[in-house]
Amino acid sequence: KLLGAGGGGFMLLFARPQSGRPALSDVHVVVEKTLAGIELQLADQGVELERDFAEDLPEVWLDPDLVQQVFLNLCLNAIQAMPQGGKLTLATGVRRYRTRRSFVDVSFSDTGKGIPKEAMEKIFDPFFTTRSMGTGLGLSISLQIARDHGGVITAKNNSQGGATFRVSFPLPVDSGEKG
Repeated sequence: KLLGAGGGGFMLLFARPQSGRPALSDVHVVVEKTLAGIELQLADQGVELERDFAEDLPEVWLDPDLVQQVFLNLCLNAIQAMPQGGKLTLATGVRRYRTRRSFVDVSFSDTGKGIPKEAMEKIFDPFFTTRSMGTGLGLSISLQIARDHGGVITAKNNSQGGATFRVSFPLPVDSGEKG
């Protein structure tokens, strides 16, 4: 099973975060690469996958390998939140702020049990876990990688059940945004 894989690697990454090698990248390519690696797990857990991708998504500066690790962590968390199966929706889009800053968002929405209220403030803390076999490092490492890219990860419970984790990466300032 892939769930326990990389536990030791997490520790190494946490102790000594790699400095990324950012390149102008298509987020959809990184998402698809991630999904290709977990197809069997999705099927085994009875998780239906839905893609809701924006067209003409601008490229952003990121290290594809590090960001793939973030996407993998979020997908695995979503799968684990749906032990009886469910639906995982991956959505992409661009969010613009009045400050003229724009972000490319990748959202991971599941139909699981959601994030317990008492855990919500701690889920990104190192070593915090709600799972007996968890290291509690996946989300804190993911958040650190997002921050290293000038981005952020937010989490919220969905009104209809489940949770959504949104990873946001800033658009390059001179990107000549499409749209």
